[in-house]
Amino acid sequence: MTPARRAALAALRQTLDRGQDIQAAVDHLLRDLAPSERPLATELAYGTVRLLGRIQALLRLLLPRFHRLSLLTRRLLELAAYELLFLRVPAHATRSWATQGAKKLLGAKLAALVHASLRRLEAHADLAHDETAFLASAGSIWEWFSLPAWIWALWEQERGLDAARELAAMSLTPAPVGVRLRGQVPPDIAERLRPVARFGGQKGMALETWPQCLEAAEAQGLAVRMSLASQEAVLGLEPLSWPQPVWDACAGRGGKALLVHDLGKQVLASDPNAFRLRGLRNDCRRLGVDLPILQADARKPPLRIPPGTILVDAPCSGLGVLARRPDIRWKRTPDDVTVLARLQAEILDAAGRTLPPGGMLAYLTCTVSRQENEGQLDRLRAQHPQLRLRHCFMTPPEWGEVFFAALLERS
Repeated sequence: MTPARRAALAALRQTLDRGQDIQAAVDHLLRDLAPSERPLATELAYGTVRLLGRIQALLRLLLPRFHRLSLLTRRLLELAAYELLFLRVPAHATRSWATQGAKKLLGAKLAALVHASLRRLEAHADLAHDETAFLASAGSIWEWFSLPAWIWALWEQERGLDAARELAAMSLTPAPVGVRLRGQVPPDIAERLRPVARFGGQKGMALETWPQCLEAAEAQGLAVRMSLASQEAVLGLEPLSWPQPVWDACAGRGGKALLVHDLGKQVLASDPNAFRLRGLRNDCRRLGVDLPILQADARKPPLRIPPGTILVDAPCSGLGVLARRPDIRWKRTPDDVTVLARLQAEILDAAGRTLPPGGMLAYLTCTVSRQENEGQLDRLRAQHPQLRLRHCFMTPPEWGEVFFAALLERS
């Protein structure tokens, strides 16, 4: 087994069996790999997690005792199945490393099972790419889209079948790399960005990859990494009209706080998580930005004077960013949505009490759940009738991520 495949297998174990975020697991393991090995390790880890539901359905069909195998055996089979079915690697090469790896890790008997299973899977490879054949032979519509049944049911019930299919298909397409441009980018760099740009926005782009030509711009603070959908969610709420100061009450790493600051607004950022705030402080130093930062719980506003605008980028279930964070689909539960909705309600209630007359409340999530989105607005306005909804929208799935955004004003 090559170092890249060993790292990918370890990342699967860390993510699926021990609960670590896939980005953290992969980033940690990449440190020990040669640069030439890193792309394959990343593709194998993210791709297997992204398509795990479809892969498992096929393995259960062809290997009835699949669910009885040890976790290590199943992860090895899932990793090899992703490579066999979805990457341009010769089938004999995949079978070879998987069998040898199984022999070393699991013993000769299970190595023979792995080899036979992959041969059988190769013979039925068409099922992995033909939805009609898959549904007739292997599994359900949610397994085809590699989703837990509850997420598919939620989207179909709340958004309808066509929208559910669109959201599910989006979740299987690797998310683009977002860039926000902070200044006047040299014309030659702008020209070199066009071939790798999927979409363009008001301040940035969604790119296929992060090109070498942006390295210098990033080092100079002219370009920062930020998804296009998250940028457009903020910009669509007309931040130039927001009264000052703007309090970003759930700032996290502060991407949105820095965006609003770059628009010329006075911004205060806070978050309860010290680790995320350290990252924000580092970004502020790198970009030469003087941003007041507090460690505080948004449910207990730390400000003596009410802010003009409160930005609530709320903790949420993340169902709109499954393309970027595919492990979320296997970690979230319906109970998580309820718990997070309760937290969101507490944060919004605190914001509603804090906001002065004429003040604005910008509410953002990266999820597709009425309980966390439209339902929160209905509840908030019923409890705070002085809040008037000015604007509400969701970013389109074709951007690779879905953000919900709403702007309210207190009369």
